[in-house]
Amino acid sequence: MNRKNFRLPALLASALLSCSLSAQTVLFKSDTLTNCYRIPALVKAHDGSVIAISDFRPCRTDVGGGEIDVVAKRSTDNGNTWSAESTILKGGGDVPFDVAHGDAAVVCDRKTGEMLMLCASGNVWYWTSTLENPNRVGRYYSKDGIHWQGGEITSQIYGLMKGAVHKLFFSSGRVCQSSRIKAGTHYRIYSALCTNIGNVVLFSDDFGKSWQPLGGVDARPTLDGDEAKIEELPNGDVLLCSRSQKGNGRIFNIYSYDNAKKATGKWATPVYIDNDKYKSAKCNGEILLVRAHRKSDGKSTNVLLYSVPMSDTRNDVGIYYKEIASKADYSSPECFRSGWKTFGVSNTDSGYSTMIQLANGKIGFFYEETERKGGYDMIFRDYTLGQITGGEYF
Repeated sequence: MNRKNFRLPALLASALLSCSLSAQTVLFKSDTLTNCYRIPALVKAHDGSVIAISDFRPCRTDVGGGEIDVVAKRSTDNGNTWSAESTILKGGGDVPFDVAHGDAAVVCDRKTGEMLMLCASGNVWYWTSTLENPNRVGRYYSKDGIHWQGGEITSQIYGLMKGAVHKLFFSSGRVCQSSRIKAGTHYRIYSALCTNIGNVVLFSDDFGKSWQPLGGVDARPTLDGDEAKIEELPNGDVLLCSRSQKGNGRIFNIYSYDNAKKATGKWATPVYIDNDKYKSAKCNGEILLVRAHRKSDGKSTNVLLYSVPMSDTRNDVGIYYKEIASKADYSSPECFRSGWKTFGVSNTDSGYSTMIQLANGKIGFFYEETERKGGYDMIFRDYTLGQITGGEYF
């Protein structure tokens, strides 16, 4: 990787010193000879244990370039110690779909404890995908996070878009589950597709067995969005945070319900964050809303976190955060154009990231750091909200 000299603003330079507040754990280590890992995902099981998931890439490149496996480690003590690595989905198969599985997107159902994993699969590059020979989609379920069963759902997902989409994959990391809306067998889940027409947001009321485009088949929440994440706002509306295909920076949009159970409503006009003010490389990240209290007065509130490399290139992964105290703070996508503060995690080569709230209330953060010939070291850290926000919230 060719790194550009990047002079950090004073606030960000100060924030990067905060990375010493949390010890890092290297869960999966890449090298230049045999081991190659990428793409972080975290899921918290019903019993509070945490499963960290990563691609293991013998092919040393993306799906389409050869064998990729999905591997995992488990922690039963909020990330203090971890199990040995296990392969939960094996690539290298004889049929096209089973050549590679990766870019896992995961969620654990809040009631049943069943886990869902969506993945990019097959032997076709995303960029060369066609309707006749598409890059493929896998869906797998597990009750324990160790044993997974499932298979291909490529035609089901492409069929939702009536021919408008000829390449797609579910954005890796955290699949969002609603805490408010239950219109089927399970609480509603959301995930964002990266496609040739920008982002498409899908929802499911039966925990991924069937899907529908949020806003309808013609909805286009972004026209140039790439990998994206979804979070539920306090009133049940849906927040999209995406990287731009055309340049650096993030795109925000909101789907506002007029009838949540029927999933009727509309997308607003997307908003682009000023990338000169809030640096963000073209890279996948995560978005997470957490309940909090203000230190200044002790009152309850919400804090929104999103993670990206805070640079023009894939370096200096960190977390932007801002308070979401009332409806006025998320009444339109314009609300997300400004007001962000920073917390630094990495001060070197670093890329994709994801985060969840652990059973002990801390934020578990899993990210790629130190690029090595197609892979990264996969790093886990945990932070209190007070550490991330410099003591403003707890």
